[in-house]
Amino acid sequence: MKMKKTTLLMLCILSILTGFFLAVQIQTPGKSMKLYVSSKALIDAKAKVAGELRNGENLRQRIAETEERIQETTIMMENDQSEELLASNAMIAEYYRHISGMTELVGPGVEVVIDDSNRDLSIWEDVNDVIVHDSDVLLVLNDLLAAGAEAISLNGHRIVHTSAVSCGGYIVHVNGVPEAKPFRIRAIGDPAVLSAAMLAPNSYGAFIKDSVKFQVTALDEIVIPAYSDGDLTRHSYMTVSKEAEGEGETL
Repeated sequence: MKMKKTTLLMLCILSILTGFFLAVQIQTPGKSMKLYVSSKALIDAKAKVAGELRNGENLRQRIAETEERIQETTIMMENDQSEELLASNAMIAEYYRHISGMTELVGPGVEVVIDDSNRDLSIWEDVNDVIVHDSDVLLVLNDLLAAGAEAISLNGHRIVHTSAVSCGGYIVHVNGVPEAKPFRIRAIGDPAVLSAAMLAPNSYGAFIKDSVKFQVTALDEIVIPAYSDGDLTRHSYMTVSKEAEGEGETL
């Protein structure tokens, strides 16, 4: 009887130890699992954060400039300097027309052409690595702005602070208008500085130039068109039917 109790006790202890070691073996891989992120994803995230920081700094600078203009205008109004006030307001209006993209601009700069690559893929590469995405275009635009570009267009569409660039399959929507590749980005500014910014070792252009087609050309004269609300409402292939027009007249 005593032998049976000892045997049962040993079996219980052995079962407990076996269960413990099995639990440890099951849980250990879960604790050591790591999430791997590609280098491109890290660079994209870093560039986006840097872009947001630059946007915040630009907004702070414009707020300070606006507050200074308000103070100057208040002083002119108090001193009844109407002619100077009108001249100042005209200069301010012209300034805001330029930065808001409402006027066509001409000047030296660069043209950046981005397109899908047609080279053979290496065995470790994915097809998405040689295709241009909207994030690629946005990061190049951010690098141009950071390098001091004064005006930018993308496939003939003026890029302003409210512009949207989004992917839609094999096309990219620019200000709501679908555009096919290749993407031609034109920027007015110092050609040497802008070109260097596009091909600098830490730039996004240097990162993608071996994956997709990426060409930078310095130009003496670039025309950047004015921004148009028609970019959001342009319809090239549809019109109102005659029946609909007739119904509208009877209302």
